[in-house]
Amino acid sequence: MPTNPKVHIPNSSIDHAIDAFSALLLILSWVYLLFNYAEIPETIPTHYNLKGVADGFGEKSELFTLVGIGTGSFIVLYILNFFPHKMNHLAEITEENAAYHYTVAKKMIRFINLGMAITFSYLATKTAHNALNGEANLDAWMTPIILVVLFAPLAYYLFKLAKK
Repeated sequence: MPTNPKVHIPNSSIDHAIDAFSALLLILSWVYLLFNYAEIPETIPTHYNLKGVADGFGEKSELFTLVGIGTGSFIVLYILNFFPHKMNHLAEITEENAAYHYTVAKKMIRFINLGMAITFSYLATKTAHNALNGEANLDAWMTPIILVVLFAPLAYYLFKLAKK
């Protein structure tokens, strides 16, 4: 099994800011849930259909599953960005093209991470807020936005590779 060349790709200040913002969203979600947990009803919406209407209900502890998945995926993707040579790439990686492919892949992972932090933070805090206020709906516009936020980085990555 061939190994990709190891090339150090330094993070820019924007990269650090994106990582910090993603982490901050998750931290604020944890704080919001922990601060409000005692007041949240025992039964909360746990699933929403494409229109944002709750169609599944469960225990309030499931809120921690949402933010926990967001936090766990953040940590895994954050660590993965330190090893772009271990990632799967669509092209053969050589010494000549490694820096380009690694830079694009790291940006893709970073923006996917941001999208997941936004998504899981929103879902956890909005669900908790809804439960506190006796509501059971998400904002209808959130489903398409979540899909765009999660899949746009992948489309960007494929576009960048097609250009090369």
